[in-house]
Amino acid sequence: MEQEGRKTATGLTRWQSGYINRMLSNPFYCGRIVYRKQYVPDYLVQKKINNYGDVEKVYVEGTHEKLVSPEDFDRAQELRAKHRIGKRDKRGNHLLQACH
Repeated sequence: MEQEGRKTATGLTRWQSGYINRMLSNPFYCGRIVYRKQYVPDYLVQKKINNYGDVEKVYVEGTHEKLVSPEDFDRAQELRAKHRIGKRDKRGNHLLQACH
């Protein structure tokens, strides 16, 4: 990214590993937009709840520039899942996330 002259979200020219990690965990950077990350189960209360598979998420191909190819992004997700260890809650979410 530095060799291509790309700047970070905050406008810096120096890239750190955390920036790359964030890019490889956010589908927006491979051209996908995700809707319904949160939902409101009770319209009277209007309290948002994070969607862990309770409601179907909607994935849409965006028209913005892709910084990561979809193939590289999918492969990164496979590798990240393979290296995750720890306990899961009843929804299958990791309680402890550590890499070895």
